[in-house]
Amino acid sequence: QDQRNYVEHEIEKDLAKMLPDVGPTSGPIPDETDCVVIGAGIAGVTSARAMVEAGRDVLILDRYETLGGIWTYYANQFSRVNTSEVGYRMVNQEGPGSRPNTDHSPTHDILRDLFTVAAKFSYGKFRCGIDVFKVTQRNDKSYDVHWKNLKTG
Repeated sequence: QDQRNYVEHEIEKDLAKMLPDVGPTSGPIPDETDCVVIGAGIAGVTSARAMVEAGRDVLILDRYETLGGIWTYYANQFSRVNTSEVGYRMVNQEGPGSRPNTDHSPTHDILRDLFTVAAKFSYGKFRCGIDVFKVTQRNDKSYDVHWKNLKTG
């Protein structure tokens, strides 16, 4: 069991080294921004991309320690997805080692796509370990986001 845990940990470290850099995921949270996206999984990263492409400043908050949502925390090396489904066609990779989006892409391809989009469109805009517990609308139709840093309280 200990050897298995060690091997799984080493595989996770190797995978993390291969993913594009998305910038720091801790640091100050600005008092104001155009848009806050809650969750840094596929839907959150894709939503942030749309906001950035529309010219908005965005901040992405996630309660977990890294990006990827269920693909980071619940998928395993045998998990697959039919990437002909629109929601999973995030990016067409180019260059050495690239591959087309194909049916039944494995976990590492999905995570690489997610991190590629995150790095390109939202570098440095992620804050992980942040629990959003309430969002309230102001009279002027803007919003207050109430959050707690899970590391520091």
